[in-house]
Amino acid sequence: MSDDFATQGYLTVVPDLFNGDPLRPDAFYSGKVDLPQWLTHHDTATVDPIADVVIDHLKHSLKVKKLAGVGYCFGAKVGVWILKFCSVLCFSERSDCRVASIF
Repeated sequence: MSDDFATQGYLTVVPDLFNGDPLRPDAFYSGKVDLPQWLTHHDTATVDPIADVVIDHLKHSLKVKKLAGVGYCFGAKVGVWILKFCSVLCFSERSDCRVASIF
């Protein structure tokens, strides 16, 4: 999806909201990950500062005047969180993945 936006000429940013700790699909589906434990490392206290830095850079360093966010699965919740940081047009889509159903 981000490649499509970039191809259309939009400045497209995909921040590492997992802070170097992604949930690998193979580990998730094989049951080799403790999902509740993993989620404790990816709550608002962890994700909000990442979003803060990205939004601050876009608004102040790059002088971006309008922001739009698209979230899918974990990112859908983050897309809604972004609303509290600034005036953002945010479209969030929730998937059917098991991670989304926990929120």
